[in-house]
Amino acid sequence: MGEEEVDFPWRAEKLIVETGGAATHLTAEACEEDRRRDAVHAMMGFRTLRLTWRQVVHEPGFVAKAIATALAG
Repeated sequence: MGEEEVDFPWRAEKLIVETGGAATHLTAEACEEDRRRDAVHAMMGFRTLRLTWRQVVHEPGFVAKAIATALAG
Protein backbone atom coordinates (compact mmCIF):
# COMPACT_ATOMS: atom_id res chain seq x y z
CA MET A 1 0.00 0.00 0.00
CA GLY A 2 2.96 2.26 -0.40
CA GLU A 3 3.31 5.08 2.09
CA GLU A 4 -0.30 4.90 3.26
CA GLU A 5 -0.81 3.39 6.72
CA VAL A 6 -4.05 1.47 7.17
CA ASP A 7 -5.74 -0.17 10.14
CA PHE A 8 -6.57 -3.64 8.79
CA PRO A 9 -5.49 -4.61 5.27
CA TRP A 10 -6.51 -7.74 3.40
CA ARG A 11 -4.09 -7.31 0.52
CA ALA A 12 -5.02 -10.42 -1.50
CA GLU A 13 -8.70 -9.48 -1.34
CA LYS A 14 -7.97 -5.79 -2.03
CA LEU A 15 -9.92 -4.76 1.08
CA ILE A 16 -8.99 -2.20 3.72
CA VAL A 17 -10.93 -1.86 6.97
CA GLU A 18 -10.50 1.47 8.72
CA THR A 19 -11.71 2.03 12.27
CA GLY A 20 -12.00 5.20 14.26
CA GLY A 21 -14.13 7.38 16.40
CA ALA A 22 -15.37 10.93 16.50
CA ALA A 23 -12.46 12.01 18.68
CA THR A 24 -9.94 11.53 15.88
CA HIS A 25 -11.98 11.66 12.68
CA LEU A 26 -14.52 14.49 12.92
CA THR A 27 -12.33 17.51 12.30
CA ALA A 28 -12.40 18.97 8.81
CA GLU A 29 -8.73 18.11 8.37
CA ALA A 30 -9.16 14.49 9.49
CA CYS A 31 -12.17 14.02 7.25
CA GLU A 32 -10.27 15.47 4.31
CA GLU A 33 -7.28 13.22 4.97
CA ASP A 34 -9.47 10.11 5.32
CA ARG A 35 -11.10 10.78 1.95
CA ARG A 36 -7.75 11.43 0.29
CA ARG A 37 -6.45 8.11 1.60
CA ASP A 38 -9.62 6.36 0.40
CA ALA A 39 -9.09 7.82 -3.07
CA VAL A 40 -5.42 6.74 -3.15
CA HIS A 41 -6.41 3.23 -2.14
CA ALA A 42 -9.23 3.15 -4.72
CA MET A 43 -6.75 4.15 -7.42
CA MET A 44 -4.72 1.12 -6.34
CA GLY A 45 -7.77 -1.13 -6.70
CA PHE A 46 -8.67 -1.41 -3.00
CA ARG A 47 -12.11 -1.06 -1.41
CA THR A 48 -12.30 0.67 1.98
CA LEU A 49 -14.79 -0.32 4.65
CA ARG A 50 -15.04 2.28 7.42
CA LEU A 51 -16.33 1.24 10.84
CA THR A 52 -16.72 3.39 13.93
CA TRP A 53 -15.22 2.73 17.34
CA ARG A 54 -18.75 2.40 18.71
CA GLN A 55 -19.62 -0.26 16.15
CA VAL A 56 -16.47 -2.24 16.92
CA VAL A 57 -17.07 -2.12 20.69
CA HIS A 58 -20.86 -2.40 20.86
CA GLU A 59 -21.83 -4.20 17.65
CA PRO A 60 -19.21 -6.92 17.08
CA GLY A 61 -21.71 -9.14 15.26
CA PHE A 62 -22.45 -6.36 12.78
CA VAL A 63 -18.72 -5.69 12.34
CA ALA A 64 -17.96 -9.37 11.71
CA LYS A 65 -20.81 -9.64 9.19
CA ALA A 66 -19.78 -6.44 7.39
CA ILE A 67 -16.19 -7.64 7.04
CA ALA A 68 -17.21 -11.17 6.00
CA THR A 69 -19.59 -9.74 3.38
CA ALA A 70 -16.93 -7.39 2.04
CA LEU A 71 -14.41 -10.23 1.83
CA ALA A 72 -16.91 -12.43 0.00
CA GLY A 73 -17.87 -9.79 -2.49
